[in-house]
Amino acid sequence: MAASKERFEQIVESAKFLIHLKIKSHKAELLNEGLSLVDAILLHNQIYGVLERIISFADKRPDVHDALIKACAVQLDIDNELPAPLKNWLVSYLNGEFRRPPASRGRKSGTIKGQAGGLPKIYLGEIAHLLANEYEIKPTRNDASLPLSACDAVAEALVELNLYEAGEGSLGGSKPYGLVKSALTRWRKHQEAAQCMLDDIEGESAL
Repeated sequence: MAASKERFEQIVESAKFLIHLKIKSHKAELLNEGLSLVDAILLHNQIYGVLERIISFADKRPDVHDALIKACAVQLDIDNELPAPLKNWLVSYLNGEFRRPPASRGRKSGTIKGQAGGLPKIYLGEIAHLLANEYEIKPTRNDASLPLSACDAVAEALVELNLYEAGEGSLGGSKPYGLVKSALTRWRKHQEAAQCMLDDIEGESAL
């Protein structure tokens, strides 16, 4: 369903509200979504197969590496014993046997600045998803369509809130549509991966 211009302005206002809400909630959170997923898996210490698959991702993805490090810190802080695979991984890391994987290098995208500077971009994808469902509009669009998708609404909200700064050669230009669309893709992949892991946990628990 396509949004009218007037309705789109209403959706942008909703996007602004959700962005402010995410900024406040993110500042209050001790654990991000990725960490809470890993932390939940750590509570199932017997499911080493699932844990080992996550550890294998940490060799390639810096965000997973960071989530595992934080999860280890949380578990040790409350005197929980680490599962053997995770303990071995942490010891190897501390002994300098491997390093944190580097972030992928590519075209510089725009950045989120100001009070939202610490907000992970993936949250913008979540906001776009929520708006698309709530207002029954398309989450994205093609280049020939009018910029009235959910990602456009989040992009416009960032611009109006002065929270976006275009990167050198960024695809989004002065409007961060490309950044929000990329965040939505990443958020979807994150949800799919989380669901697969939780399905594995439920399957192991049923045995």
